[in-house]
Amino acid sequence: MKKFRLYWDTEKETEWLNQMAKEGWNITGFTLGFYTFEKCEPGEYQYQIDTSDKLFKVSDKYKEFMESIGVEIVCCWGPWVVLRRKTSEGEFQLYSDDESKLEHLKKILNIYKVVALIELGCMMVNFVPGIIIKSTVNLVCAMILSIFVFLFCYLIYITKKRINNILHNQGKQTANLNKKPLNYSAIGWLFLMCGNLINRSESTEMNVVAIICALAACVFFGFSLRGTALNKKKKQ
Repeated sequence: MKKFRLYWDTEKETEWLNQMAKEGWNITGFTLGFYTFEKCEPGEYQYQIDTSDKLFKVSDKYKEFMESIGVEIVCCWGPWVVLRRKTSEGEFQLYSDDESKLEHLKKILNIYKVVALIELGCMMVNFVPGIIIKSTVNLVCAMILSIFVFLFCYLIYITKKRINNILHNQGKQTANLNKKPLNYSAIGWLFLMCGNLINRSESTEMNVVAIICALAACVFFGFSLRGTALNKKKKQ
């Protein structure tokens, strides 16, 4: 059986895979949002998603360690690896203490930051020819990429929030969710300037793209203002 799902949050994806396993379906593979399942005994396995030490594969050292604790590697995709262990062996948790959870979340945070920067760069590469030669194709690609930029900025935010929750439970001083709130503001100004340049065109399609840029700018300005408000609240 195949199912198509897009999960950006690995915790929610893990919950879904475990729910599928309880219903008698074990994942056997994943490619570009398509999950492949096979019929099995309900609840036979428990699943976890980890960060791989390599792209699209794992090292022999990682594989040997997982085998030593009775964990099977199901599949790898990008920096992620799907793992499973038989339910009969007890509860399956990769990171049971706060320190290991923090390290895991920091790895995920770095992955999101790198992807967000790459997407932002690709977006600008498409924006420039789109504005100069008025290429609708480039502008559409830039708009699609801008959605991914927004998505990964959101993932960065919620990952930081999870890190701060752990630190808060430990009684430690939490890091600011938006340590540099102007980062979001800068992206907002970038969208606003692009929208202003595009809006000078007489083309209806260009005007639509300009409106989308303005909306995206508002969203990122909102992120910046929210981060500033949270920081002021913490100082009071």
